[in-house]
Amino acid sequence: MKKILIFILSVPLLVIVPLVAVACSSSQQPPAPGPVTDYTSLVDNLRATGASVNPVGEVQQPFFSVKGLVIKVNDNDVQVFEYSDATAAENEAKSISPDGSSVGTSMPFWVAPPHFYKVEKLIILYVGENEDTIGILESVLGPQFAGRPPKESAPVPPTGGDTPLAPTTGEPEPVTPLQIEVIIHSIAVGYLQTKPLSIPLSSRVKWNTIVRSTRPW
Repeated sequence: MKKILIFILSVPLLVIVPLVAVACSSSQQPPAPGPVTDYTSLVDNLRATGASVNPVGEVQQPFFSVKGLVIKVNDNDVQVFEYSDATAAENEAKSISPDGSSVGTSMPFWVAPPHFYKVEKLIILYVGENEDTIGILESVLGPQFAGRPPKESAPVPPTGGDTPLAPTTGEPEPVTPLQIEVIIHSIAVGYLQTKPLSIPLSSRVKWNTIVRSTRPW
């Protein structure tokens, strides 16, 4: 009787133990992806940030020696160029000017600011200004090695010190009559000095009269 009772009590324990094991395994987070070394690991790391990453297709840039793959990172196109090894990628990266305005002998017409990133045997190109996309790329790849810097906020004018601030009304200052006379006099004198022989005598007398009458002094 005791043996039967012990067996009955042990059956629920056998059921609870597997349930606890399943619950523990389901609560564990998926392992973090390894470092970026190729296209696949790049996509894994981008997705690990919580971004939506979807492949789009291929792209061929005339200034790069390999074809690229286009992925959408949160609906923004990012071009990925994978080389045979890191040395080949490094040699290609050297042809890109610091501001991204030229690549080798090519001077692309960018529709938006370019941003170039490099890691291992990959060169990644993003053409755009979306700050969220730039932040995701930098969190995975580090800062860009070439391209235009992200937008910077306008500097705040100083509020202290002895230097007075310039007026910020945006309206031009009025021109005084004296300034107008000086401008007319300068134009007349300059014209007579550059083309004195092409003006008839009667016209030169007239111009000299105008110059004398418009002198502000």
